Amino acid sequence: VAVEHREETGAGAEQAARIEDPRERVERFDDLLFSHVGYSIRNAVRSLVRGLLGLGPESGEPERRAAAVHACAEAMTAAENEMFVCELLDADPPPAQRPIYAALSREARVRGVGDTLHDLVRHASAHRPLLLLVEDVHWADVWTLERLAAVAALAQALPLLLVVSARFEGDPSAG
Repeated sequence: VAVEHREETGAGAEQAARIEDPRERVERFDDLLFSHVGYSIRNAVRSLVRGLLGLGPESGEPERRAAAVHACAEAMTAAENEMFVCELLDADPPPAQRPIYAALSREARVRGVGDTLHDLVRHASAHRPLLLLVEDVHWADVWTLERLAAVAALAQALPLLLVVSARFEGDPSAG
């Protein structure tokens, strides 16, 4: 089992502790990839991608760039998507792709990142079922929610379970 776990302190620690029990039950499945994001919802998608590519939370830019190169070399996504893997890993794109990336419209970047995220999730789930857990999604921005919705849509056709937690306590939109 590959586990990426983020320690949480403060108000969410009790919630994180409750979520540990499913992980313990899930670990009996030898081929399951479990990725847990509970420390920073703003980095949820990037953290999930790091988990899919076997990177730890403290991986530096050189490791993230190497993981992007590896993802393309191993046909997890097309070679021309390396710049989008870099975006998902919060790394600079390769020098040869920087002018191309800079020339892309916002819509083309959003589409490229979304397609690349789909590729990475599809590739990972082709090798083992995925359980992706994201906590405190009520703090997520629109970009994160859109990416998580796209990953959730993949669950219809892939061995994938996306679990999100949210609290409505103190949320003015909860009414």
